[in-house]
Amino acid sequence: MSGQIPEKDLLEFKKMVKSYLEIDNNIDKLNKVIKEQREKRNNVSDAILGFMKKHEIKDLATEGGKIRYCVSNTYAPINKDYLSKKVSMLFEDPAKAQKALEFLMDREKVEKVSLRRFKPSGSNDADSDNE
Repeated sequence: MSGQIPEKDLLEFKKMVKSYLEIDNNIDKLNKVIKEQREKRNNVSDAILGFMKKHEIKDLATEGGKIRYCVSNTYAPINKDYLSKKVSMLFEDPAKAQKALEFLMDREKVEKVSLRRFKPSGSNDADSDNE
């Protein structure tokens, strides 16, 4: 980097950092509210699903739209343990199975550039609510 930063540029940079921190704080507060609302919705959803299953209700018409009791099937995630198990079943020779697993697990790394905020260790989320 070359020498001295012009005062005008430095002031503009400080404004951007201050704005970034304010926006980040707002996002933290909103995410906390969203998390609480999701937890409440999930609890109510579980109760509704239990009631609908018990009473064999498939559809429920409401003013806000229709609520439907749905069951879907998904695939289990593909992870290292799963791959290891399947590759071992495919190859009788454990050495070949290990080599195949290493080949599959060897992935290219991609560099990603981003800003990451590290809050001071003395700050506590509970304290920030009292601002």
